[in-house]
Amino acid sequence: MSVVQLPSTRHYWREGTYIEKVASTMTCNKFEEIKRFLHFFDKTKELSRSNENYDKLQKIRPFLDVVRKQLLKIPKEEYLSIDEQMIPTKAKTSGMRQYNSKKPHKWGYLNYVLSGASGFSYDFDIFTGKHRTDLPENCLDLGASGNVVIRLVDTVPKNLNYKLFIDNWYTSLPLMAYLHTNGIPPLGTIQLNRAKDIDLPSTKELLKNSRGYCIEKCTEVNEVELSVTSWVDNKVVSLCSSYVGKEPMDIAKRYSKEQKKKVDVPLDLLDSMFGLYRIKIRSKKWYIRIFFHVIDMITVNSWLLQRRRNRQKGNDMYMPLLDFKLYIADVLMRETTGVFTPTTRGRPPLNKNIENIQKIKRRRIELPPREVVEDGLGHWLNWAKDRQRCKNCSQKSYVYCSKCACYFCFNKDRNCFKEFHMVTLG
Repeated sequence: MSVVQLPSTRHYWREGTYIEKVASTMTCNKFEEIKRFLHFFDKTKELSRSNENYDKLQKIRPFLDVVRKQLLKIPKEEYLSIDEQMIPTKAKTSGMRQYNSKKPHKWGYLNYVLSGASGFSYDFDIFTGKHRTDLPENCLDLGASGNVVIRLVDTVPKNLNYKLFIDNWYTSLPLMAYLHTNGIPPLGTIQLNRAKDIDLPSTKELLKNSRGYCIEKCTEVNEVELSVTSWVDNKVVSLCSSYVGKEPMDIAKRYSKEQKKKVDVPLDLLDSMFGLYRIKIRSKKWYIRIFFHVIDMITVNSWLLQRRRNRQKGNDMYMPLLDFKLYIADVLMRETTGVFTPTTRGRPPLNKNIENIQKIKRRRIELPPREVVEDGLGHWLNWAKDRQRCKNCSQKSYVYCSKCACYFCFNKDRNCFKEFHMVTLG
């Protein structure tokens, strides 16, 4: 449903917008019944708002804790970033909805995420309308934005050359010094009013210089040397770091209105990645919106893990995120129904007359995914009236698998059924 998006879930079963993949898995009433009774919390243990331990996310907190526990097991990349993302919604019931005019989705729940250069989400913290005051042991209170960073980097190994990138809402000189002292070299954009002690020209003065102009000043905070670099593009961009300064520089092409052509401009490089194919199923329950967002995050993480694993094995095969989501959906639907419906390659016959179809050469049938083959569930041998080619050795056989819909040799000389369904390790 995140790939083929329709105005409402009922349209996937409605005539005219009927989607076979969805409608053949379950009925519309069954889907809506599951969504209606989807809960993650024992309501008998629900706390009132007057309780000091009240948590606005208590209805979905058990699910979030399970997901976060699994994410923390993944080895982190060298380059990490902390930023906020919007979980799109216009629901007003939970009191957590925020507005940010600079985001593509202006209304929604605010989610702080620790991610890698590849886009993998290693940790997250959903904002509940009031900034948390709890901090890890022996940590400084650096204000609302600084405390978000401190909580999220608490699980990052110290003094192992992990580098952190943040934007100007989080960056302050005390925070940068704190991160460097704790063995996590930082780099972030900074507002010049947060670096008043550094003798830097004002924004108006910097804009008088030509495009690509760069200036660097240094200061010391809590015995940590920090560098603040201001660079002129369409606007002034200021960066603060404890481990890099003005150098090295790179060259980029920018269009000059004065010269009416592209010119070379010195440039600092940064990169980011955003999620695609968001699940847009509507619900009156506010926590269902968060649940779908986490499912999207898990799917993207799984896709990135698969790419990382393929690179480690020297496998250059690339599967786009779109195909990966369809692949997961296909496997899960076959697990539910217990029957694999094979698809065929090649052009279908123009005339559906039975006599003409019999004259057309049998087209190749796609094999089921390895996840279906090796799941060990519902694979039963059945006897057919006609023989077909074995999918393991190409000999003809009457025996087929009830779930894979593929034929296999099963006799005293060969057991192709067993060989085909054996789990491959690694």
